[in-house]
Formats: sequence, C-alpha cells, structure tokens
Amino acid sequence: MQQPSQKTDEIRFTRLEDIPIEDASHEKLVFEKGERERKLCPQRYTGPILVTADARCRRILEVYKRCFEEADDDTREKVIGDFVAHFPHLSFDADWLSDLVRTQSALPGAANESKRTRTLLAMAKGFRRAANTKKRQPAIQKSYRLHAARTVQRAFCDELTRWKVGLERPASTPAWIAERAASKTEELADTYRQLLRSDKQRLTALLQQGHCYEASVLVASRVFNVRERDLQQKSD
Repeated sequence: MQQPSQKTDEIRFTRLEDIPIEDASHEKLVFEKGERERKLCPQRYTGPILVTADARCRRILEVYKRCFEEADDDTREKVIGDFVAHFPHLSFDADWLSDLVRTQSALPGAANESKRTRTLLAMAKGFRRAANTKKRQPAIQKSYRLHAARTVQRAFCDELTRWKVGLERPASTPAWIAERAASKTEELADTYRQLLRSDKQRLTALLQQGHCYEASVLVASRVFNVRERDLQQKSD
C-alpha cells in the first residue's frame, strides 16, 4: 500500500546581497537604529534573511554612497557625518568618500577648497560623535531597549485595561473613579520609582479619563528611558 506523501514546510532564506536597494534613505535609518535586516524591505521579503558580516558591510557602504549621491548640496555633509559617526570602522573602506576627498584636494580653485573643508569638517564631527561614548549609545543597544519597552508597554496596557473594566464606570461616580485612579497611580509609582512627580499628575488624569494606552506608554517610557513618541510608532 502506497504511503501518502507528506508535505514538509521548507524554510527559504534570502541572501542579503540578493535584495535590491530600493530606498537608500530608509535603509540608512534601519542601519543607524541597529534594526534587523528584515526591515530593509519588509513588503517583499518577510522570511529569514541570511546575513554575513562582509555582505552587511558592503551593503552599508553602498547605502551611504547612494544617500550621498541623492542628497543636495545642503545635506551631503550630514550624510557624511552620520556615516562616520555610526560606522567609523568602515570610514576608510568607503571608496566614494576617499574619492571625494581626493578629487576635492586635487582640483584647484577656491570653490573646491571650500567643499574639501566642509567635507573634512563633517568627517571630523562624525568621528567626535563616534568617540563620545558617554552620550552616544550603540544603535543596536537602543534597538533592544526599545523592543523591550514596547513589549512591557503592551503588558502595562493589558493590566490597565483590566483595571479599567473593574471600575464599572457607568455605575460609578466621577469622584470614586478619581479616587481609584489616584490610588492606582500611587501603586505604580511605588513599584516604578522612575516616575516623576509631574508624571504622577498626568498618569492620574489619564487613568481617570480611561486612556489606558497613553498611560501605559508613559509608564514604559520612564521605566526604560525611551521617548514616548518612539513607543507610539508601529511596533516590530
């Protein structure tokens, strides 16, 4: 008797170098935030992406080259500064950057001298940003902290929503709801010492109004030291 064939789910990997660069500016932000490569083109490549260190470095170099070529004269120095600040270890491998300095240095004239000065200053500022380790945290660490904050924010929101349901607002007086909101705020403040006095006032008002999502964003942003607007963006 012939056994029925069994289908096996095959995991298909996409190599990073096989994904075309469709939006260099978008990819620049992805790399600077330290996010995973699957965010480079999420509409077309949703599965696992195979990434090697060499492929990633070459991708970054090409992305910044295109961003520089697409930028106008007023923003080119910013692209250079961002590149050197986020990826100082790749600065001397960037042919587009070394060719730029070489060309600006070789051609005579005050105009090229001014361009060369601006380019070198942008590189210098980028290296200073890269060296300022006290103020600048690696992008990948920021990404991990933001991901954790979003996960906890959702848990906070679920907890506060259950608390809100327990109030039975239609049958409760505004004074009683205000009292319960203040009590819940004190409970959260005792658990999460990162909440400031001004946060407590705002949190109480949000809970009193039934805005659980906004309240959860406020608490998570203070606990993980991230911006509220980053938590309010679309999650992973």
